[in-house]
Amino acid sequence: MAGQKKKSNQSELWAGRIARASDLILSSKMVAIDPSVASTSSKPGYALFQAGVFIEQGIFDISPKPLLSVRLRHIKCMIREYFLDVDVAIIEQVPVKPIRTKKQAQETGKTWMNHQAHNSLMQAIGATKASFELETELFDMPAPLWQKIARNNGWIIDKADDSDARLIGEATLHIARGSKK
Repeated sequence: MAGQKKKSNQSELWAGRIARASDLILSSKMVAIDPSVASTSSKPGYALFQAGVFIEQGIFDISPKPLLSVRLRHIKCMIREYFLDVDVAIIEQVPVKPIRTKKQAQETGKTWMNHQAHNSLMQAIGATKASFELETELFDMPAPLWQKIARNNGWIIDKADDSDARLIGEATLHIARGSKK
């Protein structure tokens, strides 16, 4: 029970930060990013919004072949090329520890993440955040929070990288609009 309370409080803290910045979020150019290390199974996804309206979504087409350090620099280059003019960036935040064991994943039908993959993803999140200008407002969006908002609104979660990015952005807008009521 204590673990549930802590997770709920963290989500409330993140949602509160987004709500307090609702005017900026609803009036600015915003990108939402589903981070990834550009592996064979996942690539960083993005969704672009202008004044609260969806514009486009896509993935960063980065080869999974080079070393991780090279892929991270490719992520930086793509963000600096395409998103230097955004006012707000929303980055999915993943749990501090890998989410479940392989056995738990098999039992629940959900995904699992080993320590090496989790460590690489945390590096990708850091590289993503560090790629934006200091003037860009950065917000974390915990995965459980945007997924809960999506489920509560009947949005389809198909686990495609660009679709997840769009849902991260839509959940952010949902929180921002809700604070205006």
